[in-house]
Amino acid sequence: MVTTAPGWNHIVNQAREDGNLPYHDLQATTWMADLIGPGLTGLMTDISLLGSRGAVLAAVAVIALGLLLRKRWQDTALLLLAYGGGEMTVSFLKSYCQRPRPAAPLVLVHGYSFPSGHAFNIMLICGFITYLLWPVWRRAWAHGLTLAASLFLIALVGFSRIYLKAHWLDDVLAGYAVGLAWLLISKGLTATAAPQSPK
Repeated sequence: MVTTAPGWNHIVNQAREDGNLPYHDLQATTWMADLIGPGLTGLMTDISLLGSRGAVLAAVAVIALGLLLRKRWQDTALLLLAYGGGEMTVSFLKSYCQRPRPAAPLVLVHGYSFPSGHAFNIMLICGFITYLLWPVWRRAWAHGLTLAASLFLIALVGFSRIYLKAHWLDDVLAGYAVGLAWLLISKGLTATAAPQSPK
């Protein structure tokens, strides 16, 4: 579903081309190399963990349980569908593209590079939390603060993955796109469900 969206055929085919990395991928990794230092590497390693599968899976489980206890069936279904569908899409694209990771990563990595699972994870969980909080906050400044905090965290985790040479820039952007796409798809699919209990 995601791979047939406009522009995705070009991106996926480009990710599959062995040894032909786009200029912006090489440039971003080269620029990051100039920033590498022990202190920053430790910080980026810790930040990267926020988008790890274990951390996000735990967050999904806790949020889903809380929603179930409040009988918010539609939101629960949205979260689980988005996470499950996104995970399958990321896994499929990794196997299909088989894109190698950057050389000499600064953290332990496994599997292929495209798209970034960490970028997908952080986009999904931050996007969903923002969706949950949006109707709770009544004032415009609270909406702005929520959105800014979410975008900052999403960008920070993506930055950490490129800095740590775990991913190329395109991998991170594709991970973001998969996360956002599945949130929107899941929202559309669950929108026609029976009304849930008041929030």
